[in-house]
Amino acid sequence: MFAFLKKKKSWKPPEPRCIFAVACAAPALPPLERLAHPAGKEDALPGIPTPPARTKEDPGCLTRPLEGGDTSVIVSPGKARFSVIVDRSPEMLLGFPGRSMPPETWKFVGLNGDLARRAREARSLVMVSLLERGQNLAQDVLYATRLADRVSVLADGCVNDLMGCRYFGSGSWRIPESNREVDVREHVVLHGEKGDSKGMWVHTHGLIKFARPELEIYEVPEDLWEGVSLAMLDMMAYVIAGPLIRPGETVGIPEVPLRAREGTRNRERHWGDCAVLELVDVDPRREPLASGAERGLRALLASRGSR
Repeated sequence: MFAFLKKKKSWKPPEPRCIFAVACAAPALPPLERLAHPAGKEDALPGIPTPPARTKEDPGCLTRPLEGGDTSVIVSPGKARFSVIVDRSPEMLLGFPGRSMPPETWKFVGLNGDLARRAREARSLVMVSLLERGQNLAQDVLYATRLADRVSVLADGCVNDLMGCRYFGSGSWRIPESNREVDVREHVVLHGEKGDSKGMWVHTHGLIKFARPELEIYEVPEDLWEGVSLAMLDMMAYVIAGPLIRPGETVGIPEVPLRAREGTRNRERHWGDCAVLELVDVDPRREPLASGAERGLRALLASRGSR
């Protein structure tokens, strides 16, 4: 379904960014060995925990509850390294969106009443981050997600997936009917925002976790939203498991392709320094148009049997 035409080689691919902030309401945090254990003891993730430097000489450092200021490292079976950092300072949760977000918006970011309660009552913030990728990046992202979720289960926590722009806790990130170990729907979200009269701004959040640039398309007709969202899920799954899209390459239907170029239109307001590619239609000479991708999107939807 997806064909690529290479034209530019100077672009540098992004490094993976996989960071979770867990707002924990429990009075005490779990010990490291409840998060990761070489034998997966008591539902801990299989892995090797390294205690905080200031307590590594303490024989009970892996079994005592984590405390504010602790910085630990966990090594997964795939040889990836993850940091676990605990913050209990008074300002730790300033700006944590789950604390003040109006209830009518919760469903769009994965929040529910219990997760919002956990954020409001939080006493600690635990940051879980991928430090060093291992043998399989997709598995590393899955491990980091499970590790953050494990903290939420043991510490009454609400997880803020900072790269995925959504919240979860106690397994709510899982897709019940999924039979895939790494399901793109569990790690990447698709946003469609109303723009000007020309259509919607459709963009991803979470591809950067897999060392892939986020994707955006402007001027998407609103009547195409349902079909485009399904087609974009296919595309996201494909780029996670397959080739990297670079500026100058085409994606979609070869006869009516979409051209990728570096996204710049919402750099300051939205993306910051996150890598992003905009997909646009091409003219008869296969040069990119100024904006919009309706022709390529309709061709892509037609190939899927939808409109």
